[in-house]
Amino acid sequence: MKKLVKLHLNKIYLAFSKILVAGGSSGQSVEVVNLDNTDQTCDNLATLPMIMDSAVGGLLFQRDPVLCGGRSNLECLKLDIDEWTSFAFLKEERYLSSSIVIPSNNSLLIIGGQSLLSSTEAVTLTSEQSQVGPGLDFGVESHCTVQINSTTIAIIGGSNSDTALRSNSLESLSKAVTFLNTLDGSTQPGPELNKGRRSHACGLRDSGRQIVVAGGYLEKSVELLDISGQNSWTLGPELGQATHGSAMVADANGQDVILVGGTVLSNVGEFEASKSLYVLKKKFGDNEELEWVRLEQELKEARSNHVAFGVPDSILSCQ
Repeated sequence: MKKLVKLHLNKIYLAFSKILVAGGSSGQSVEVVNLDNTDQTCDNLATLPMIMDSAVGGLLFQRDPVLCGGRSNLECLKLDIDEWTSFAFLKEERYLSSSIVIPSNNSLLIIGGQSLLSSTEAVTLTSEQSQVGPGLDFGVESHCTVQINSTTIAIIGGSNSDTALRSNSLESLSKAVTFLNTLDGSTQPGPELNKGRRSHACGLRDSGRQIVVAGGYLEKSVELLDISGQNSWTLGPELGQATHGSAMVADANGQDVILVGGTVLSNVGEFEASKSLYVLKKKFGDNEELEWVRLEQELKEARSNHVAFGVPDSILSCQ
């Protein structure tokens, strides 16, 4: 069993009561989910100028939403009041990749991508061309990434070149967890998942103390890892349906995580994009046991392989 690298907890953990949801299977639309007030409606944000399927994104300077890449796209966009404008270009086409905001330099670090890329690149609002990021010693796609603290991220599962080489299949499912130091590019292995998975979602709950990994292709299981020193993943409450291509975002208090959309496997064995939002929270009256609860709100459009992240009230119009 691989031991967890000793890590300090995330001191820059942010959570917002509004979630921006963009692109994916719905194409060019952008919508806002209001977690704070179910009776309050937020106007949709400006439509994207191109389809952004399997893109990535995040919030720079804690105020500027940005989106990058996706299938057949090298462009990065930022939200300027009421329109999305181009501000940078990637060096490589990246979809089925992941991204993390690096707060020390307010950059979006994009990791891996289709065809098992082992490279990373970073974009900032001050440069029209992306910069080469830390290289990995393995290629990865259809994975997910969470930020442990200001210098360390965890790259979790997906299709991994090491696993693919051993199994002679690009469709192989990796259990690997790798901790990447974004300052010096060094990596260390973390505890492996119980199940290999790809196209899953991951996030942080309990104010950044616990990693949640949910679903994946033909998968509805959930795994949990306490960052404070747990050396193995434990099983959490399963999803109601196998779900892949979803996104995970922290709730307004940073205590729970919300699973946004995705492709679900229906009871008749067909794949369909979902509008549903589920929150992973403690059961009422129970201090420890968790459960998935479907929220009253739902997306305006069914989505999969989309981007979702929290945004501040200042960029929105809600009434």
